[in-house]
Amino acid sequence: MRVFQQFLTAFARWNRRRITIRELTALPDWVLKDIGVTRGEIPRIVDETMDVVSPLAKGIIRTPAIPKTESAPPPAAKAA
Repeated sequence: MRVFQQFLTAFARWNRRRITIRELTALPDWVLKDIGVTRGEIPRIVDETMDVVSPLAKGIIRTPAIPKTESAPPPAAKAA
């Protein structure tokens, strides 16, 4: 079971890397220049930033629960 979990973790990481690189390379040149990145640096930057785990992913920061709102009562039927 542990091998399967490791496989899923590795696959998820690979897919997240692939999608991130695809999205960054889809940006126009002027946007990349504005953020100070060249197209050749994208894979390296993605690899470096993927090693950093966000506090949200670690579970240190929890997302607040969204309170349920009561829906409005159905409209009353009109008397004939």
